[in-house]
Amino acid sequence: MNAKSNAGICARLAQAMLAAAVFCFAADAGAANGSGYMKGTWGMSDTPYEIKVVDAYAYRDKDPIDAAKQVTIVVLADKAIDAAAITGALDREAAIRDQMDNAKASYVEITMMEGGDSPALNVYVAGTHGNTALSGGFTVALETNDGKRVKGHCSNDAKERKDYPTDLNFAVAIATPDPGTALPADGGDAGKAYVAYVAAIRKGDVDAIARVMEKDRAREFLAHRRDADFQQMLGMFQAMSPKEIHVLGGALVGNRATLDVQGKDSGGNELKGKVRLLKDGDGWRVADEHLTTMLK
Repeated sequence: MNAKSNAGICARLAQAMLAAAVFCFAADAGAANGSGYMKGTWGMSDTPYEIKVVDAYAYRDKDPIDAAKQVTIVVLADKAIDAAAITGALDREAAIRDQMDNAKASYVEITMMEGGDSPALNVYVAGTHGNTALSGGFTVALETNDGKRVKGHCSNDAKERKDYPTDLNFAVAIATPDPGTALPADGGDAGKAYVAYVAAIRKGDVDAIARVMEKDRAREFLAHRRDADFQQMLGMFQAMSPKEIHVLGGALVGNRATLDVQGKDSGGNELKGKVRLLKDGDGWRVADEHLTTMLK
């Protein structure tokens, strides 16, 4: 099966409904620390760039090739990194990209697989689109990578140094979200709120949708209901939303709940993922969705 991500759909409605809301979760103790530089040229324009590292962030994720293993990802940026905000996001890769874009930062991601010393590098340069993926010729010498902290040095061989001079150092805590308290199988009140939200979308009940949306997004959503293309955009959103959804459980941290969900999309394809809800004085509200559809 092939996987595709359920990203936002279009323009204002997508931004109002699916805009990611990032919340702060506790990361492992230890100050983020990175230093060094990476130089190169960008794309077909051969525009030179240099990343002078001032901060670092590290986390672990599933190995895309072998799900039984994990990769360690170190982000080295030329601007300060808000580690807590990234750690609290459902999609940390997207949260890093958004935060760095907003800060107009350049950064390099070093992805290290278990048992290997040849990492993959992705370079993002401020003011440009996309990234440059590099592999081969780079080496990571690790002093520590024990699940709590990663420390090491990334450089490259003489051939690669000609085009991409690289000397990167990192000694940083591996950020881990607070696991929280387990929710019941149906997600409790937070689970019921999300199921009601999905049902409201299927029905096209604008007021019911807004009642379960995070308040700022709800206000923006309702402000566009008289737009000429609102119904068209609502229809597109319905087509991209789950046709059916089941909550499998989740975790509670303060007034934030993260649900594990699965179901089917409008085409009958299986989907699964996580949903973040925030509780305020009026009840639970949907803040962030990260769903993946498995194509038949």
